[in-house]
Amino acid sequence: MAVTIPGGPTSVSPNITLSLGTGDVLHLAQQIGALLATVQGASNLTFNSVDGSSALPPGPGVASPSASELVIGNGSPLAASIPGGWTYVVADGTAPVTLTGTNVDLIPGTVGGVFNVSGNSTVAPNGGNNTVDASGTYLLSFGPGSNVIIADGVGTIASDGASTVVASGSNLIDADGIGDVISAAIGSNTVEGVGSSNTVIGGSGNLTINITGTGNVIQPNGAALTGTLGGSNNLVYPGTSSVDVTTTGTNDTVVGSSGPTTIDATGSGVIFGGTGGLSFVGGAGTSTILGGASSTNEITGGSGGVVFSANLGSTSTVTGGTGTTTIFGGSGSMVTFNSSLAGGFMVASGGNETLNAGLSSAPVTFSGGALGGNVSIP
Repeated sequence: MAVTIPGGPTSVSPNITLSLGTGDVLHLAQQIGALLATVQGASNLTFNSVDGSSALPPGPGVASPSASELVIGNGSPLAASIPGGWTYVVADGTAPVTLTGTNVDLIPGTVGGVFNVSGNSTVAPNGGNNTVDASGTYLLSFGPGSNVIIADGVGTIASDGASTVVASGSNLIDADGIGDVISAAIGSNTVEGVGSSNTVIGGSGNLTINITGTGNVIQPNGAALTGTLGGSNNLVYPGTSSVDVTTTGTNDTVVGSSGPTTIDATGSGVIFGGTGGLSFVGGAGTSTILGGASSTNEITGGSGGVVFSANLGSTSTVTGGTGTTTIFGGSGSMVTFNSSLAGGFMVASGGNETLNAGLSSAPVTFSGGALGGNVSIP
């Protein structure tokens, strides 16, 4: 893939062709190239090209609809601050660069580098291994490579490689790669993507997910977790705040929090209730649920049925759906089953427990006491 960037102030000036591999995820380089071509065609583009052997020239500071473009074609490593007034900077050299700028749009090639931006900025490395430190308002889009992104502000971060992201503020993080490690440390952050084997770590504030990939791990910690979990074989670790997640995939595992846990499951998987109480609504898939310890569980089955195991000392209410419900009691537990649709099975385990299906009009089969203890079956 190649992206053409205008190389001068008029349409007859030589253009620059960047060979960018697969390009950045959001195709920002292409969009910027098209924008600059329009500005160039109107003779509103101020242009300069340097090899980085001396200090970068001052920017012309043009106002919209005009734009300014600086092309850096360095042949050896370069570290520089971008003078104010340059709207767009293209790093077209053969050696790595370290660039620092404010209110600037950067288009690095495939060599890689270090980029520090603030204000209202865009960074679109199209390959190589890059480190980006961004603050303010930003749009960050990466191509293939191993990247480290530190962002503190408001913006969008999109990665296609194995990247490490540390984000604070309010960010939309697109995790379409393999093996990304994303730390949504502080603030309200959203992580979405179809990548696989990624790790998403929350901190404090709010963490929203829209994950449709495979084998991803979400660890909310102290963040309140909301969103949708699709794909397959994904795992949500327990946290210390609330969890409110819709599961649409297959074989996903959600471990409840010490805060209240709410699961709306249209797919299939395994649900572990936390200590803060579990509210579960099932769908077409079959879910296996272990109720939270010493907490109240509200379980509603769907067409796929549900297998529910009451934890020790817990109190649970199970409402049956159109699928079969199977309930296993636990020592010291109290389980009430109510269904006017499909019936179910209530199986007692060891210890003293109460299994109550007195309000159910659907047929219920009981089995109890096999492991000893007293079983009350109203």
